[in-house]
Amino acid sequence: MSVRSILSLPLLSTYAAAALAACGSVPNETRDAAPDGHAADPDAMPDTPTDPVTCNPGAPFGAPVALAGLPAGNWNTARLSRDELTLYTSGAKSGGTQNDLFRATRASRDAAFDELVPLRTSSMTGSDNFPSVSGDGLTIVFDSERDAGRRLYIAQRTVGAAEFPDAAMIAGVAGPGGGDTDSDPFLTDGGEELWFSSNRQGTLGNIDLYRAVKVGAGFGAPEHVLALSSTESDGIPVLSADRLTIYFQSARGGTGTSGGFDIWTSHRSTSNDGFPPPRPVTELNSAGVDWPGWLSADGCRLYLASSREGDMKLYLAERQPGTGQP
Repeated sequence: MSVRSILSLPLLSTYAAAALAACGSVPNETRDAAPDGHAADPDAMPDTPTDPVTCNPGAPFGAPVALAGLPAGNWNTARLSRDELTLYTSGAKSGGTQNDLFRATRASRDAAFDELVPLRTSSMTGSDNFPSVSGDGLTIVFDSERDAGRRLYIAQRTVGAAEFPDAAMIAGVAGPGGGDTDSDPFLTDGGEELWFSSNRQGTLGNIDLYRAVKVGAGFGAPEHVLALSSTESDGIPVLSADRLTIYFQSARGGTGTSGGFDIWTSHRSTSNDGFPPPRPVTELNSAGVDWPGWLSADGCRLYLASSREGDMKLYLAERQPGTGQP
């Protein structure tokens, strides 16, 4: 199956049908409305989260619970602001034929999200997927089919309350082959690294994991992350805020997998180390498609997308106190 058919949601329901045959105190913060009707400065956050860590980040996750307040449709990712009050997602509402980028806000972490609002930087001519926003809320990256093939794009704003402007293709990241597909990017919290998946020449499987380090105003040449890639499809990388833990989806088999795409993880001691061999996150994997989305800074809450109930929906899995390894 091609990477495009796997990762494009208008085609995802067909794939999913085939595939089927982190806790803490809850803030009660509210935000004043901005003149444009959006939450005022939804992504303006302090440099470091202030919530205490009240879970064991090495403990297993609890059962995923569907996020409330989202319309019916197919949604392929959940990416959050640092305070978890703003959701960035991509997909198509029921009956839609093209994936677009959306944002929703909520008053507190235990509240339902308000109505999804399309992002202005989304394209009218091709599907857009997997938005990822830097910790300061000023930079967004995503993949798009608006021009040639599927490529990675970036847009930057000066204040968190503003709309993201028109996006530009990320220079220097695209592979040398004209037919290459680069998709599902993830920008680390501090913007130091750009992770993504690609089917460019040299991959071990259908798609593999790659990373590019920030250099000046752009990114350096991508590095093939061989330690995490396999002869199957591996993609949708999601890193913790400290860059020590990674989650990603993989079609590889093994003990703890459930078939189709499962969530895998690896943990390293420092951000300068390579990642050791990954393991499946058994408690989160289902008989459907399971994709990681975003991990809270304290490691207590993992947002994910899954077809375990049919259409792709967004879920939250929380860790409880306990013992275990990250």
